[in-house]
Amino acid sequence: MAIKPKQQWQQATWDDYVALRDDYKSDRCKLFFDNQHLWVEMGAEGINHAKFGDLFPMIIAFWTIKFPDLKLSTFGGCQMGKKSKRAVAPDIVLYVGDDAPTWKTWTVKIY
Repeated sequence: MAIKPKQQWQQATWDDYVALRDDYKSDRCKLFFDNQHLWVEMGAEGINHAKFGDLFPMIIAFWTIKFPDLKLSTFGGCQMGKKSKRAVAPDIVLYVGDDAPTWKTWTVKIY
């Protein structure tokens, strides 16, 4: 398994990423995987991040009120990725349309 790096990309395999992602005993972190490289962001974000992070759901709520016929789905606090290729941990994702990913029985992550 890959050792958690200090805020830099490091060589890693998809299996390294999956092992860290599924380690429930691990410290709180966000994981990113791209082209055989892993980035681990440790801990919670600061106050400035939280201040602006709360702004986006409010904007989305107002947008929903103004355009009630739009199909919107939001996701936050999850790992998303394309198996063996790329994975991200976005603060919030907004899907517009009917093709938003859905949870499937016995799965933990959205892929």
